[in-house]
Amino acid sequence: MDPRVLPPHLRRQNRKPRDSIMGITRPTIRSLTATYISRLARRGGVIRMKQEIYDEVRTVVRSRLEVVLKQVVLILDSSTTHKRNRKVVTSRDVSPYHAPPRKYRYGSK
Repeated sequence: MDPRVLPPHLRRQNRKPRDSIMGITRPTIRSLTATYISRLARRGGVIRMKQEIYDEVRTVVRSRLEVVLKQVVLILDSSTTHKRNRKVVTSRDVSPYHAPPRKYRYGSK
């Protein structure tokens, strides 16, 4: 059946393309993520934090996540992966023990 003939409430809605990292920076869940950030900081031994640190942590998390995802995509696209056509990322792909060594790290050759 042609979707143009259907009433608007029965038509399939297209999803708007958006940045997938928006869940970290969206203001509606800012208090939720601030809680997570403060919990991580408490676990690391931090006692007090300024309000400006939360936005800085979000930008650092975003940049680190982009680097990790680029490396994972390179690993999955490489010819040394035994099942080259897989689309699921496993924990072994992200784990630093199983992943190929990164450049510019202390002790790297």
